Amino acid sequence: MASTFSSLKFELIATGEQSGTWGDTTNKNLNIALTEAIAGSTDVSFSSGTVTLTLSDDVDAQPARNLRLNLTGTSGGPQNLVVPAIEKSYLINNGTADIITVKTPSGAGTAVAAGKTMWVYNNGTAVVDAVTHLTSLTLGTDLALADGGTGASTAATARTNLEVGITKSGTAFNSNSPTVSTDGNYMNCAGTTTITAFTVAANRHFFLNFTGVMQLTHNATDLDLPGAANITTAVGDVGEFFSTGTNDVHCLNYTKADGTAVVASAGGGPSVGTNAVIRTNATNIAESINIRDHAATCTADASADTINKGTDDGFADNDTVQFENSGGALPAGLAAGTQYFVRDVAAATLKVSETFGGSAVNITGTGSGTHTIYQNINGMTSGPITIDSGTVTVPSGSQWNII
Repeated sequence: MASTFSSLKFELIATGEQSGTWGDTTNKNLNIALTEAIAGSTDVSFSSGTVTLTLSDDVDAQPARNLRLNLTGTSGGPQNLVVPAIEKSYLINNGTADIITVKTPSGAGTAVAAGKTMWVYNNGTAVVDAVTHLTSLTLGTDLALADGGTGASTAATARTNLEVGITKSGTAFNSNSPTVSTDGNYMNCAGTTTITAFTVAANRHFFLNFTGVMQLTHNATDLDLPGAANITTAVGDVGEFFSTGTNDVHCLNYTKADGTAVVASAGGGPSVGTNAVIRTNATNIAESINIRDHAATCTADASADTINKGTDDGFADNDTVQFENSGGALPAGLAAGTQYFVRDVAAATLKVSETFGGSAVNITGTGSGTHTIYQNINGMTSGPITIDSGTVTVPSGSQWNII
């Protein structure tokens, strides 16, 4: 009776066969076939195409029998490695430049990435992952982003690498040493020392809850604040910041505890840059007040509908102004207590309109006495007044008349 062969092509000697030579066959089974299946490694070379491994009824060396297949050569793009449809484990080391899918002739396969090594199992129908669960795993180095990891061993570094952030409380600090901690991104900032810059790494997104009163000093690079203006903090204020570079911080948002705006609204048509507006109504102001700034003596030219302001250059188009007179009467066409809008400002003259962007007022006389044009609250040029806890603060350089 002739010999038969197992799925791995071990020669199975029939009873009474190979008298005097059966030892040679047995040695080959042990030294070649068994060694290849248990610990053998062989190179499998690609040449821009599919590689198919087969097994024949032979005890001599066969690549498909080996435990480890070392893939080499030129893949020329993703390729297939077709292995015999038998139950067998493989350790695949893909040394090519492309993905190689290990599969059976008619079944599904498992893709092995370029430069990676995988355990796979051929169940006789398809090639699948040999391991799908580990109870524990220790890595010698941080798993890189390209390999599906975070490239980090700490949560803070992982968030930075992944370019994501979560809100987590961090170590509080004092304004006299404003170093932003790395253990969180929401921190309390205490103290009263002026802050001109933060010590912080690049690409940090963080929030500060101020528990003390201090000044944040604007700097276009080190500490860029809304409106390019300094901020005096109050207890309960919260600021949102981002560092575009090491120690280069920009304030993205600042919320005051009392709900007021950090940068005042420019209102309806004041001069650009230093104006502000106060809005009120009859229910929250008991007396009629008129707050004004920047007055100038003027005359009127009825032939051109212009106000001659001389060399005064403190007025700009769309400023809101009013007129007053002493010792006589205003020019015909103008009325005291009426708000006008400046237009057509020239070197020594301007015109006014009764509506924002409207046509110039028709002035039909020069009037008598002394005429004064002044900006009202919407036309401030020396800076806004501030009202806090009943205290009115008048900016330096302004002359104010409260009537």
